[in-house]
Amino acid sequence: MKITVVALESPFPAIHGGRVDIWRRLQVLSELGVSIQLVYWAKTQLNLEDEQKLANVVNTSHMLKLNGTSFSSLLRKISFFPRYPLEISSRMVYGQALKDLKATARKFAPDVVMIDHLHGCMAGRQLSQYLQVPLILRSHNIEHLYCKNLYASAQGHRKLVRLLSLNGLEKVEKDTLKECRAFYDISVDDLEYWRSLGFKNGRFLPPTINLAEMRLAQNASGSEQPQQEEFDVVFLGNLNTENNVAGLVWFLTNVAPKLKAREANISILISGSNPVKKIVDLCDSLDYVTLKANPKSAADIYRSGRVLINPMAVGGGVSIKAIDMLSAARPIVTLPKGVGGLPERSKSLFYIAEDSDSFAEKILFCLHKRSDNFADYNLLDELFGVEQIKTFLKDLEENVLAAQAV
Repeated sequence: MKITVVALESPFPAIHGGRVDIWRRLQVLSELGVSIQLVYWAKTQLNLEDEQKLANVVNTSHMLKLNGTSFSSLLRKISFFPRYPLEISSRMVYGQALKDLKATARKFAPDVVMIDHLHGCMAGRQLSQYLQVPLILRSHNIEHLYCKNLYASAQGHRKLVRLLSLNGLEKVEKDTLKECRAFYDISVDDLEYWRSLGFKNGRFLPPTINLAEMRLAQNASGSEQPQQEEFDVVFLGNLNTENNVAGLVWFLTNVAPKLKAREANISILISGSNPVKKIVDLCDSLDYVTLKANPKSAADIYRSGRVLINPMAVGGGVSIKAIDMLSAARPIVTLPKGVGGLPERSKSLFYIAEDSDSFAEKILFCLHKRSDNFADYNLLDELFGVEQIKTFLKDLEENVLAAQAV
């Protein structure tokens, strides 16, 4: 099978949850013998090392330039604003760039075009129509609801940015779902939402977990506490989006002092990309909190902690952070939103807190009474392993491509 994947950005290096979800799926698809053409947007070319790692997984790739800040680009984006939200208008393909994209896609001759994240939907729809092949979507969120939540919590100039992100988004999202032969949702909850609105062409496709990495981490630690652990509590995630910032402010303001009162020597690591000033200032004000910006390795950060946390109370889709933390073979304390959209059986792998008191109590429990419930390899393999990708491919062959042949 040959798939053209239209992703919102390069999935490698996999430095945040959206990229992790795309990258791991591409890796498994490649291992299963699928030929992959990757179309993605970026401001600049990948370095040679990253290009080579990408080339080890995909058969061919085609980078599109994000619509920039030049005067002509700004005029072009303004012309799109009446109909399209900001992130989609920044990825509109036209002129010579569209001719080149169509030519390279025709040369690859895919069996199906897969939009991986809604932001690249217009290019995916153009390719599907041009090539006359089925269109499918990997849905990461109910985008228009997710963006409404971000808008509600945004402040200052971010309020205007989030408003532009909402412009026309619900219509574009629903129109894309209607045009798709099938869509594969990351969340069981989001899938039920779409079904309640009459969209019957959806299937559940969970994120893929790296079980080999998890076993390596667990074997390295053995039954004793692993040598790599430098911190009692670790958070990893981007440090600039509204939901992450709100969750961390809540944790550092309401939970961290409770931990300090009970454990005088408690150590906390907050790590992630592009921290906003509020996070920098708050971490600096707490002498038991370390801030590490823009880490090179997520795996190293996760393995440096005894307990991992996910204090997000607002979001959509599925927290890839939650899935990624499972790979580190550490206990995970989360608010209910952190396990939203996951299969019910997987929730036994997390310690789920309801408020600041229970969040602190569960962290302390994990620190002093370490458990192995987070290392149920059989359950993880069943829920998030390679068989899920095999089921996805079987569905493509039996339903999507078979319908095309009729």
